[in-house]
Amino acid sequence: MPVQQTAVPVQASGGATTTVPSTSATQVNPSSAVPAPTQY
Repeated sequence: MPVQQTAVPVQASGGATTTVPSTSATQVNPSSAVPAPTQY
């Protein structure tokens, strides 16, 4: 559950997406955070 909360500001910041690409990005699948971790 806390992962989703962390994922919210992550996708908002954009750069922070690199910090937690595995767990958070996975939860934010439908969001724009998907292409970010995919490239990395």
